[in-house]
Amino acid sequence: MDDDDSLAPDVTDLGFFATTVDEATPEETLWGGNPLNDFVPSHLVPDKENGNGKLGGRTPIPSPVVSGGNGDGMDVEGDEEVGTEDQAGPPRKKVALDGGNSGLESRHQPKQSSRKQQRNLPDNIMKLAQNRWRDVEAKGVGKICKKLWDAVVDAEFDHAVVSVVELSEGLEKLLWPHLTASSSDECVLLTALLFLEKLRQDASSAWSSILRSGSEEREADAKRMENLCSRAFAIILDSIRNTLQKSEDQRSLLFALVLVPFITSLLAHLDVPEVRSQIVRVTGVGIWSHVTGTARSEALKEAAHVKKAWERWSKRVNEADPPTRTQLVADAAFLPTLISYSLQLATTHPHPSNTDHLLSHVLDLVVDVLSTVPTRRYAELVVRDSLLAEEFAAATLFTEKRPDKTKGISTLLPLMLRRLQETLQHPIDPLTGAFLEPAEARTRHAKVVAQIQREAFSNPSWKQAYESLAMPGAGKVSDVSYVTQIVRDLPDDLVLELCKLVGVRTQRFVIGGTGTNYGKEFLAKTVGARLASPKGMEEAVEHVGAWPDETSLFTPLTASTPTQTPAGLPTSLPLPLPKVSLQYLSHPDALLRHLHLARIETFAAIRTDMEDAVNRMAPTYNADKGRTTFAGWARMAVPLEDCRISEVGPSRVLGADRKGGPDVPSYVKADVSFTLHRVSDVVRREWDALTPRDVVFLVNCGPRVPEATDPLGRLGIRYIRSAEILDLLDAQGKPVEGWSRAGGTRAYEMETDAGVPDVMPADAPTAPKWRRDDENDNPRKVSGVNRTYRVLLDPIKFADDRIRHPTPVDDPTQTFHSTYNLIVRRKPAENNFKPLLETIRDLVLQGGAGVPRWLQDVYLGYGDVKEVGGFGVEDPIRVVEVAERLGEWKALQTWGEEKGWRIVPKVDNLKTSAQAQNGHELLSPPYVLSFPPSLFTGQRTSSNNPNHLPFTPAAIKAIPSIGELDERDWQEKGSKAKAKQKKERQGKSESSGSEVVVRRYKETNMGPFPEDKRRKNTLQFTPTQIDAILSGIRPGLTLIVGPPGTGKTDVAVQVISSLYHNFPSEQILLVTHSNQALNNLFEKIAQSDIDPRHLLRLGHGEEEIEVQGDWSKYGRVNAFLDKRLRLLAEVEKLKDSLGIPGDYHGTCETAGYFFLFHILTRWDPYWSKVKNVVQEVRRSKSGDEQNLVTKARTLVTETFPFITYFTTALQRPLFTAEMTLDEVVEVAAGCFRHIRRVFDELEEVRAFELLRTNYDRSNYLLVKEARIVAMTCTHAGLKRRELVRLGFKYDSVVMEEAAQVTEVESFIPMALQIPEDDGSSRLRRVVMIGDHHQLPPVVKDISLQRHTNMEQSLFTRFIRLGVPFIELDRQGRARSSITDLYRWRYNNLHDLDVAVLREEYKLANPGFVHEYQLVDVGPFQGKGETEPLPWFYQNLGEAEYVVAVYQYMRLLGYPVEKIAILTTYNGQKELIKDVLQQRCAWNPLFGKPSKVTTVDKYQGQQNDYILLSLVRTRSVGHLRDIRRLIVAMSRARLGLYIFCNKKLFQNCQDLAPTFSKLLERPTKLSVRSGERYGETKRALHSSASGDKTASVFEIQDVEHMGRYVYQMTTEVIAWAKKQKAEREAAEGGSVDVEMGTENGNEVDVDAKIES
Repeated sequence: MDDDDSLAPDVTDLGFFATTVDEATPEETLWGGNPLNDFVPSHLVPDKENGNGKLGGRTPIPSPVVSGGNGDGMDVEGDEEVGTEDQAGPPRKKVALDGGNSGLESRHQPKQSSRKQQRNLPDNIMKLAQNRWRDVEAKGVGKICKKLWDAVVDAEFDHAVVSVVELSEGLEKLLWPHLTASSSDECVLLTALLFLEKLRQDASSAWSSILRSGSEEREADAKRMENLCSRAFAIILDSIRNTLQKSEDQRSLLFALVLVPFITSLLAHLDVPEVRSQIVRVTGVGIWSHVTGTARSEALKEAAHVKKAWERWSKRVNEADPPTRTQLVADAAFLPTLISYSLQLATTHPHPSNTDHLLSHVLDLVVDVLSTVPTRRYAELVVRDSLLAEEFAAATLFTEKRPDKTKGISTLLPLMLRRLQETLQHPIDPLTGAFLEPAEARTRHAKVVAQIQREAFSNPSWKQAYESLAMPGAGKVSDVSYVTQIVRDLPDDLVLELCKLVGVRTQRFVIGGTGTNYGKEFLAKTVGARLASPKGMEEAVEHVGAWPDETSLFTPLTASTPTQTPAGLPTSLPLPLPKVSLQYLSHPDALLRHLHLARIETFAAIRTDMEDAVNRMAPTYNADKGRTTFAGWARMAVPLEDCRISEVGPSRVLGADRKGGPDVPSYVKADVSFTLHRVSDVVRREWDALTPRDVVFLVNCGPRVPEATDPLGRLGIRYIRSAEILDLLDAQGKPVEGWSRAGGTRAYEMETDAGVPDVMPADAPTAPKWRRDDENDNPRKVSGVNRTYRVLLDPIKFADDRIRHPTPVDDPTQTFHSTYNLIVRRKPAENNFKPLLETIRDLVLQGGAGVPRWLQDVYLGYGDVKEVGGFGVEDPIRVVEVAERLGEWKALQTWGEEKGWRIVPKVDNLKTSAQAQNGHELLSPPYVLSFPPSLFTGQRTSSNNPNHLPFTPAAIKAIPSIGELDERDWQEKGSKAKAKQKKERQGKSESSGSEVVVRRYKETNMGPFPEDKRRKNTLQFTPTQIDAILSGIRPGLTLIVGPPGTGKTDVAVQVISSLYHNFPSEQILLVTHSNQALNNLFEKIAQSDIDPRHLLRLGHGEEEIEVQGDWSKYGRVNAFLDKRLRLLAEVEKLKDSLGIPGDYHGTCETAGYFFLFHILTRWDPYWSKVKNVVQEVRRSKSGDEQNLVTKARTLVTETFPFITYFTTALQRPLFTAEMTLDEVVEVAAGCFRHIRRVFDELEEVRAFELLRTNYDRSNYLLVKEARIVAMTCTHAGLKRRELVRLGFKYDSVVMEEAAQVTEVESFIPMALQIPEDDGSSRLRRVVMIGDHHQLPPVVKDISLQRHTNMEQSLFTRFIRLGVPFIELDRQGRARSSITDLYRWRYNNLHDLDVAVLREEYKLANPGFVHEYQLVDVGPFQGKGETEPLPWFYQNLGEAEYVVAVYQYMRLLGYPVEKIAILTTYNGQKELIKDVLQQRCAWNPLFGKPSKVTTVDKYQGQQNDYILLSLVRTRSVGHLRDIRRLIVAMSRARLGLYIFCNKKLFQNCQDLAPTFSKLLERPTKLSVRSGERYGETKRALHSSASGDKTASVFEIQDVEHMGRYVYQMTTEVIAWAKKQKAEREAAEGGSVDVEMGTENGNEVDVDAKIES
């Protein structure tokens, strides 16, 4: 790497230093006068006249993803093209939660201010940064830090300046190595500031940059962390103290504004031991030394272990030396002192500058401390005793109405305070960590009330309070307003005694002094609040509904996210939102957090859609008509003609009176009418695609008021109400028959206060049933342009509207709901939010019911993680029958050696010891493994475990083989069989010590027909894969980390297959993140040996499964009905072969009678004789054995009752002369197994014969027949209520793509069934497969992603918690050299032999010198990256280069299906598509590649050759996230060519392990002439070639590549013309001109190329 490449005169040219997006001038953000147009081809400039947002009148401009969730402008789900031929107007923009319409601004808002002047560091500091701080000596670090801090402050903490230091490794090379206990304040501040920046960029790899792996180095780093935190604690308190004492240092509070967020960030990383030890210092029991003695004494009485902890701490302090004692006391004082100082700041007048910003961060810190049990245990008492929440609530800073000149802070502080109050109110015992059920919480509260009442009754001094406190019931004393008024009237001495009883201090909380007394009014309100009845989870979710309205969509919490760093301040404001953390307080706490976050993210997206639709409709007041009309047009909205309430249901039985509110009806139906005459046929079809349960939005619009301060006024929105589609009505107001209803009635699922479905009266609206197949193949089409839909409204909001907006008495027709004048819809893929939110809400109220006990503690982040992994659960399975080919004997031995076990072969009837020693030579896979009992010692075992299900080996069949005749009988099991099964259930095995006994798995003969044979798995698994498969079979939690190409899908299929065969009575739930991954997995399962009748695929996307058959519910029903006919036909053949008259093959029931009276009556006597004669042969000791064998053989073959049936069907003899006695008995037994299976399957199909509708049949199939049910996590969330109502059960969950699924979406599949009668869960095992080193779940809003950690998956959290996992270590996807680009990220990733020995991996890529290469793309036409729209990054030079290389590959013969073009930004993807359309799509020589998409969208997919464009030239962008880099590097199998700006990416230290490898090769594209795909066979890394004319040369730049491709194309065309002329001459006529297509029109290829 050339260091000179990183030198530049200032920040703007430093490339890797400049990480912020330059602010654009108004001229740059408008279409007119865009200076970028001079550098962008005309086909990329939007049409200025019609403003339709189309590229060159053809390619629509996609939505610029402002908050992609994973980086700046990244590709996310739901980001689709919105500017189309049917819709005019400016291109639609997705924005962050605030959308730029509130006081709380977002950094992701399109900037309209002039370009801000970049601030530079001093020249000497800049030079040091450019040289990576190499010239800094240890003694000079303090001076450098002082100058650097001053420069950062003078630049007002400009992000570009901070980035210069961070990206130049200022933390790793300058600050961290020299951090000591005596480091300057500036060194500490810069360390914290740069670490916050590193966490913001990539939290997954931030710690690895400073915490080294060596034991001595790690110890030194731990000491540095201790020094950093100790200094940070002291500086925070000193800076606030200086502010309170009005020190002359005006910047002192800035220190706390840096360090308090830093300490808060540490709380999210308690899995790091060095961090955890520092947090324990300031949240331990020592902080109780600063609470009142009464409060501490009462707390110590409640828990003996806490009292011992307090005594140990006190003893440690008393016995410590002075320096240690000082440190212990200082640590214990930090949190109480911070609270004390914060209370003083809140009550100081006038408020010091930036007080509100600091208090918001302090509240954020305190809430995070209270959000996990370990840190909350002792801190809660301090927070409650200090009356922090109560004092803040009374402070004017939190209550006064003031001009919002502080970027929304006046709105933020009350929201942060509410979050603190909600966290304190969570029902949990902090000392034990136990969640308080409602009954327990009420009991504890009742004890406090009873104590007060007894005191008022018995104490004479309480005479004045006798009537008011002792006489009323406990409910009255728990009323806040009542108690507050009583306390106001009590004398001061009684108020003090009452406060003592309640535990409320009477003096302000001051550390190191005595606080002033509180006033009576404050104490009255505080006592009243303390005596209030505890709130349950019902109250917590009461206002968290799933029906959005204008209030929930545009409140500050959902409409504003203060991600902007205020000018002159070092850190951005916190969000008043819960966080996805490492640990939770309880299951309701975890689910409630996810409910809030999911609701906010969903409502923010809905708000964006509402703004877009209303803006496009342009509501205007029409004076002539006297009402609001719409001057515009929108694809997703149309004016409403009429909206009227059609039916109001009776009041709910439960929750009818909501705390004195109006009666809430059980349901409300309305009819909404509109006309589609102004829309095109395409849009009309979209409106007609509305289906039952789709959500639409009814809007009351008035004229827009541009000068309004609130977003609703600017948009002209008065009210928004949600509605759910029920029916489509005809002109007579009747439901259109065949549109949605299937007839009949069904209980309507209505959201209730309890969160469970209500059973409604018979006249209630029934949820529509969709007819499928024969019931409704041809639904009735709707004609005309008038539409009337019957919809359901939110009954709670309807009840409120009736009170707030009563109907005028003089005009009953003018109801509130008749004022709606606009209806808005959303895209179907984005509009499934309501059932998902309702599912999470149900789980909150049910406390996560359905999750097994063995998983509950670990899910919350506590308990022994080893107890849930592999063997560490109750009743482990010790015998595993692997009915597949896991590997050869050598692979098993290797696996055993890695596990520390001895693999012992066991073969029956070995005659000699030599044979026993070499028993493995007689064994061939598949195997039966018996694990040693020693593996399970010390683990919990319980025969009364409700989750225990006896292990049933798959080899135990109804008909035993000849070797099993003396052990088992197919009708009744003998004593030996019962003893053996008891032995298996008790978990005993043949193994002892550390031995694993391996026996041959003997397959049972299931019949003579080919379909009776099991399909074999021919895959050879590695030892690590074997370990993963066996771990997945055992009960418990299994985590499997699968690096790219290591066979995650194959392992998942094998786990499912093994579970299917080993546990025939269990059901398996298979879930993935995407439909594509689910289909890929399902295809492999369907091609395995699993019976198709036990497979079911739910949800959309099953039509893309390439395996023959319909795998949906209704498709499976049809398959069962078809199979019924085939089976009955077999019964008829069997009946005819036996010569039995009668119509036994008419129904499944008659077939059952036929089996009972005609099959068993023939088989039982026959089999009894066979058993007797075989036993006689085995008991015989005379020399006449041969005669007995012949006699027995004759009996078996000649008396077999079904010989005619099988001989006729097979068209060959059933028994042959070469068969032994054992073989003919096995054949006879197999034949009967075949017959029995026919009738067993008919018995299973019988239910489908009795049930009359496909809806009932499909539900029966789901609940009773399907053993492997596959669905996406989204579908599980949408259908949970229905699945629970149907009684869906399952025993295992296998989750693929687990690292790409949000935590709540991972939790829902585990809770799709209700608990058993004893409260236990049937779920025995959870297998999660994923890769946390690749991209996390997509969070569409960058604010939620960064501030709430919403992108954390459950899979990643389990790994952070230390749950044991298995990491697959052999990859077979890519060349070994390509794998080296990302191998460093994994612990022990090697290559399979196939990746080295297969011919395609040995050969070079034709036409290329290297199999991978970084191609340096310089400025094209004087420009690098451009931004035609905010955050819509494009790079024309890279786009042209990529397309030119694609053309080059096509000219060499590379197939299009083997080439994929990837990029890191949506803007570049659209640009590449447009260039491809211009140059390639119309030309059959080129065509389009198999895929053009973003790296994020391509995760989980692969191709042989990848062309990758990295786009950025000013900053690295979101590729700094190492997870995105790993995905980008691991998509190619044979060839990877990366196009980027070398100077930019080579200087990014985070990417160094990959780019240093790439830069070992030339950065000019090296090509070879004279080679063609499929013909050239040149060895990889070989300079020789069979073609002597081949030459190697480098492509210099984009233009050079374009000229070269043009030359090649000309030669190909010339050759084609020559061939055409020769054919014309030979055929004596003309040959048709080769035609291509462009925009659907044919073009002359030759003419087009020549032009």
